[in-house]
Amino acid sequence: MNWRSRSFFLWPVFVLAVFCSEAAEVHIQARHPEWANLTFEIFTIADPVVHARQVLATADTDETGFFEVRFSLEETRQIYIEQGVYRLYFYARPGRSYRLILPPFREKSQEEWLNPYFQPSVVHLATQDEDSTGLNALIRNFDRYFQPVYEELAVQVYGRREVEGVERAIDQLERRFPPDTGFFAEYKRYRLTSLRVLQCQQESRVLNQHALPDGPPDWNNPAYHDLFSQTFMRVFRKLDADGSFSPVLQEIYSEKDLGLLIASLKERLGLKSGPLVEMIAVKGLYDACHDGDISASMAAHFLEELAESGSGGEVRHCALHVHERLTRLLPGSPAPRLLPVGRNKEEGYLNSLRGKYVYLVFGSPRSYTFLRELPLIRQIAARFGENLQVLLVMAGAGDSRDDLFAGDSTGIRVMYTEYGNGVMERYRVRAFPSYFLIDREGKMVWAPAPSPLEHFSEKFSRLVKSASGK
Repeated sequence: MNWRSRSFFLWPVFVLAVFCSEAAEVHIQARHPEWANLTFEIFTIADPVVHARQVLATADTDETGFFEVRFSLEETRQIYIEQGVYRLYFYARPGRSYRLILPPFREKSQEEWLNPYFQPSVVHLATQDEDSTGLNALIRNFDRYFQPVYEELAVQVYGRREVEGVERAIDQLERRFPPDTGFFAEYKRYRLTSLRVLQCQQESRVLNQHALPDGPPDWNNPAYHDLFSQTFMRVFRKLDADGSFSPVLQEIYSEKDLGLLIASLKERLGLKSGPLVEMIAVKGLYDACHDGDISASMAAHFLEELAESGSGGEVRHCALHVHERLTRLLPGSPAPRLLPVGRNKEEGYLNSLRGKYVYLVFGSPRSYTFLRELPLIRQIAARFGENLQVLLVMAGAGDSRDDLFAGDSTGIRVMYTEYGNGVMERYRVRAFPSYFLIDREGKMVWAPAPSPLEHFSEKFSRLVKSASGK
């Protein structure tokens, strides 16, 4: 059984381990007339590296904007709803019921869909069931005081100024929010520790502050996630601040020795917790690949091993998701599907493209750059029709569907979708137009591919000539 086949068996095991062992039901409901006739996912964040979603339920609102769902949780979790311009969240305890208070709904505008830098409005939802001593109220009140302090200190750090007032700020927050127990107590402790970490954020000594306890990681707590990311961001570079870690890394990469990587991290960080160090390794590999310090294929080798043998479901699950994120569009990997799972026409649609290269173009009639390049795309389709199928995935075309391609005789195929469709996420489309090249067997060649203005025709001609051996 190959790696891609094995990976499908890891995720169900993780779900059973985390969500089915002594889990209790959570019941949530809400009503807002402006949320009528919508469908959205309710999810939690399953890992601290790429923040992969774990969908807990799918909600459908009726014509009055009411929905009601139930799902199982083993421990307290931060729960998200992302819809329209919002990223909403609240904290749920196992065995509890919550009546959420939703804000007025607003869909993204076409300009917001087209903006690759768009950020949703983050809202901590209020509930009708909790008073000022409830978990959501405690965290919301704490964050209201904490966030301005953190942002002020962060400005000092990234302005390369000496950080002042950290202990005074921590003392004030401690006095305003007296000692507590349980989830909120740990949440507050991790947040306050993050202020101390800011003092040495730019230096390797942040790794020696023991900001995180050397014990079982608290992956359910988002404050722990943030502190983990803050402490171990670009951990390999921080460890190499004096140049001593580079030779070790070269040996690790040369020998492809995961055991040596884990042992080296334990020694240099002074940690004993296997799951924590393994997650640090996952993050280090991801950051090193993102920064161009190692290749995606090199990182994937270690991540594959961690996904199979990591000590804990969380580590294996995270390594699996990071592996998929890094390798999804690598040359030679199967092209992500174009239609949702379960569509009967998917297999036939893709098979109809076999035998030709596919120039996959994501466009929108609202994109000036796409409209400017569309005549050049047509020229490419006409010139290479024998070897190349141009496939346009058009987002938000609306009433312009017929106008754009009326009378087109170049053989371009067009698929229509809406902004935010899953196919755009699978191809990581952040701007229009975006270009990809898929080979005759349905595997990735270029991601991204050159645009027509980046001499696609010349480069594709050379590729075909090389592949034919002429």
